[in-house]
Amino acid sequence: MINKFNVYVEIPRLLKAWVIFYFISYNLTNNILQLFYEDNLSASLLAIVFLRITHGLLVLIPFFIARFGMLHLLVFPYLLGQLKSVAQNPLGLFSYNFQDGVAVQTTSLGEFPYDVLVSLNLEKEFYSLLWLIFMYAGFFFYKGYIKLNLNQINLNGFSSRIQWVAFAYFLFIFTFFSYTNGITAWISEWGAAGGRHEATEGLGPILRIFQVTFIVPLVWYLLEGKKAMKNPIFITIFLMAIIIGFLTTGSRSSVVVVLVVFLVAYIIKTRKIPKISSVFAGILAVLLFGLLGQIRTASTFNQGKWSWSDIEFDFQSNLDRAADESEAWRSLGADLATYVTVPERIDFLYGKTYMAAIAFWLPRAIWKDKPHGVGYYTGREIYGAGNGVPPGPIAEAYWNFGFPGIVILSFIYGMGISLISRTYEIYYRSPGVVAIYILIIATGFSFSSLGLTTIFQTVLISYFIMRVLKVI
Repeated sequence: MINKFNVYVEIPRLLKAWVIFYFISYNLTNNILQLFYEDNLSASLLAIVFLRITHGLLVLIPFFIARFGMLHLLVFPYLLGQLKSVAQNPLGLFSYNFQDGVAVQTTSLGEFPYDVLVSLNLEKEFYSLLWLIFMYAGFFFYKGYIKLNLNQINLNGFSSRIQWVAFAYFLFIFTFFSYTNGITAWISEWGAAGGRHEATEGLGPILRIFQVTFIVPLVWYLLEGKKAMKNPIFITIFLMAIIIGFLTTGSRSSVVVVLVVFLVAYIIKTRKIPKISSVFAGILAVLLFGLLGQIRTASTFNQGKWSWSDIEFDFQSNLDRAADESEAWRSLGADLATYVTVPERIDFLYGKTYMAAIAFWLPRAIWKDKPHGVGYYTGREIYGAGNGVPPGPIAEAYWNFGFPGIVILSFIYGMGISLISRTYEIYYRSPGVVAIYILIIATGFSFSSLGLTTIFQTVLISYFIMRVLKVI
């Protein structure tokens, strides 16, 4: 169904020009220069550069399809990545890294000969392009949508209901921290228990409720707009929604998700792009990433013995810390580590991590051997570490089912994007449907066990809350 106006908000010409400029200057030019400066040029290195350029070009296709828009699932995640890059290093877009020849990613798993690393990089780039092509194939092949039986929105008494739900959240949060002896004591427990996951064992459903606190101010804003922003209860629950996910679970991404959620909500309500606010939100997200990382690290590595006085609140130091940590995660090379060890040293998972996502609703107390997400297995079986090291969704698909898994799961992924997009196009007038679509694109809709679990849990809890509010 094609609507008279773009339900995804039309992409401005300036933004289209930007993505073309970024591709030409950063992807195309940088890769070609790397070839010219490569001392030991080989067919494998040529293939790597070709695959990188082709992938970068194909990613831009959705930007030039008329019925797509800025908030489409094939467009927005790319823009979000661009915003993150600019926020982390604004000058990085104009710095080229070609003097050392073709960039070859490494992995901290161990020292590998150069030819092995080149082979692994070629494999990684080939799988990435294959994933993109079959994702597009699944998207354009599938034409279905979810038929929803939506109730008539009852706005009578909405203000009263939303405030009561907000009050229930306040009470729930107060009770949790009273039970855990306060915020500082709870954060200290992460380190004392040996890690965040150990401290939160068995509390999954409760903590997920905290992480979707944003659904209350989101629905409030979608229905009342600027009027809601004048209500002190709205402001309080909004500010609480930003930070509560981290304070309860230690998840820094939950902070970023809330900022993205309301950025998208603003664009949908006003059909305008807040250029300055978007960059500010990106910088704020990166700053918080560094600051909250300090808190988490202080508790974990000091075995719970820490205080707020140990935390540095300097802007530049936290910005640098976030950039360093992001680079450290990239240097792990979890994707390459997966390709080099599976199946030669470690067997396939045969869908185990996806089963963990499907069985998210089942407490581990009932199913003690319930599978974990892929980060759990990567950290323990590949890196021999106690913490999680999640590879990308492509490497996860490979570890579960090998090469066929990449082809089949990317096609299914494309079908899923099509299903969600077409359903939104039909029911975009429903505030409840809009809210669910926003939370899906805000999380990036990653086809990984962690991403799927997050979406399943978030949608289920959000749906229940919106039923209470009578907006869906």
